[in-house]
Amino acid sequence: MLMGLIVLVVFQLAGEWLASYFSLPLPGPVCGLFLLLVFLILRGGVDSFVLNASNKLFAYLPMLLIPITAGIYSWFNFLSSSWLEIGGVLLLSFFITYLFSFFMMTLLSARQR
Repeated sequence: MLMGLIVLVVFQLAGEWLASYFSLPLPGPVCGLFLLLVFLILRGGVDSFVLNASNKLFAYLPMLLIPITAGIYSWFNFLSSSWLEIGGVLLLSFFITYLFSFFMMTLLSARQR
C-alpha cells in the first residue's frame, strides 16, 4: 500500500509543479490526476498496489465534505444573497458534466465494439 500512496503523491506533486510552472488555471491535484490518467492509459491498466491504495483512500472520501459544510455555514449570508447566480452556475456545470459523460460513454462503448 505504501508504494501505491507514493505513486499517488508523486503524481500530485508533478501536477502541482506543472500547474505552477506553466501558470495553468487548474489546481495542481487536478493536473496530477490527469497525468496519472495518461500514465495509466499508456501503461495499459492499473497496478495492484495503486488500486489497493486508492480503494483504501475511498473510505475516507466523506471526510472531504466536512470543510465544504463548514464553508456553507460560515458563508451563509453571502450564499443566500447570491443564490440565483450560484444555482445557475451549478445547473450549467451539471449539464456540461452530463454531456461530457454521455460523449465519453458513447466514444468508449463504440471503441469496444
